Amino acid sequence: MIKLITTVGTSIITNFKSNEVQRAISHVTKNNNAKIDTLYDAILEYPDKSDIDELSSIISSYFLTNMTKKSDCWEYSKTPTELNIHCCAEVYSIVKLMDKYVGETFEVYLLTTDTPLSGIAGKLISDTLKKSFPEKIVNVDIRTIKGLQVTDSQTFSDQGFFNLIDEVHSIKNESTNTVLNISGGYKAVIPVLTLLAQLEEIIIYYIYEDSAELIEIGNLPINFDWGIIEKYVEIIKNNNKRNKADENLIQELRDLKLIKSENRDLSIVGELISRYAEKMSPYTAIIFGYLIEYKLVEYYAKLYGGEKVLHSYEPVKGLGDIDIFIKDKANTFIAVEIKPFNRLLSESYMQTIRENYSKRIKPLINPENQISEIWLILYSYSKEKTDAKELDKSTKMMLSEYTEALKQDFGDDTFTFRVKHFFIHKNKLSSEKHIYQTFMKSSIKDNAVSDLFSSK
Repeated sequence: MIKLITTVGTSIITNFKSNEVQRAISHVTKNNNAKIDTLYDAILEYPDKSDIDELSSIISSYFLTNMTKKSDCWEYSKTPTELNIHCCAEVYSIVKLMDKYVGETFEVYLLTTDTPLSGIAGKLISDTLKKSFPEKIVNVDIRTIKGLQVTDSQTFSDQGFFNLIDEVHSIKNESTNTVLNISGGYKAVIPVLTLLAQLEEIIIYYIYEDSAELIEIGNLPINFDWGIIEKYVEIIKNNNKRNKADENLIQELRDLKLIKSENRDLSIVGELISRYAEKMSPYTAIIFGYLIEYKLVEYYAKLYGGEKVLHSYEPVKGLGDIDIFIKDKANTFIAVEIKPFNRLLSESYMQTIRENYSKRIKPLINPENQISEIWLILYSYSKEKTDAKELDKSTKMMLSEYTEALKQDFGDDTFTFRVKHFFIHKNKLSSEKHIYQTFMKSSIKDNAVSDLFSSK
């Protein structure tokens, strides 16, 4: 089944009101164009339900099944015909998409703007699709995007765009079979939907008026430069840190169009990065995390001896592994978890890490084998030569409370909890364009791993 997300405008209404269509039906409506215009204007001023129902009924009766278009000429028939696929861009493009995906069934999501006319259009399209394609379309869901309208540009940019992003993200969820149809609706949303589709790996379709061919926009081989963005992830994701940040740093964010020029609020691009940094950044991705683990195992094997350092050690099958296990003394060990630095900013992630510590380390503890230290190594990347992370007072307080919670989990107050920072640097003058190359070729320097917090 395909999730088909379609933006909805008002073309089903404006097409009906066009002079060409009105001339074609004038003999049955008795030239009552004035009535249609009056209803339309009244709904714009005050969306009364009776006016909405009457206009919807007229469009449904005279335009959706009794009308055909041939060579740019509209013809009306008193005998209901099959669906008028040319009634609007939304219906025409959906029909073309169903032709393209032969044998598939569809869940259609109509994204209407926060206006009465778009709401009318969405309802007409929904009713028409359900009636005309009961076997192909299993469900039609209308979603109104609050704040998405053109009369108030501030609301449009501050609320509408973000609500649109939320809705698309919510509909897609974990689906890998979602397509986005942008043939209808306000054209102002196309740039942000194109960027969103790139991040969500959604194929976009567009059809121009009565063209027979769908235009397909797949995932392009482009993306954010996460190497630049990684430096700013903490401040983007944390409103409090952003509000307290130095003005020079804020200006850097403005230059990158990540926050608005007039204040410290996130721009649309900044909001997208905030939401997708965890998913898309190569420094938070699984593959790069594994490379970091291997390099750190190599580093600590030199310090403690190779036979004393284990990678991805799983004490009990099915409970997950300890990233690095170090047998520091005959009867004690160190357990190490490795995460991106921005995990420290998320209470939910830190809670998950704590739970993992408990279930994976406890099975190792016995009278002959005690835990001496737990480490959380946080890594970050920058093109700067140094990245001296400093924890503010509130973060240190949080880690102190975190330590106490860990000690309660283990029923032990003798071990030390440490937070370390692993800084990864790429030489700006390097001819190697990707961090993986430089990182894997070099050895970790002693000053690359620094202590940020210790419970003792």
